[in-house]
Amino acid sequence: MRAAAERQDPAAPEWKRYAEVVLLMQTALIGILRLAGFSVVRAEEVDDVAEGDVYVHADTPSSS
Repeated sequence: MRAAAERQDPAAPEWKRYAEVVLLMQTALIGILRLAGFSVVRAEEVDDVAEGDVYVHADTPSSS
């Protein structure tokens, strides 16, 4: 991963795997938190710079 970061090559296989893992973890975390009763959205829906994060709201749970 360090070599890929130093090359700054987003097409490098290491970066592609990293992006896949982030998406899988984000999806799993959202599902778990929603099942626990939290209102959660992908951070990209709120802030396009916050890729891979999740936002947890204090209001009522989301319907999806």
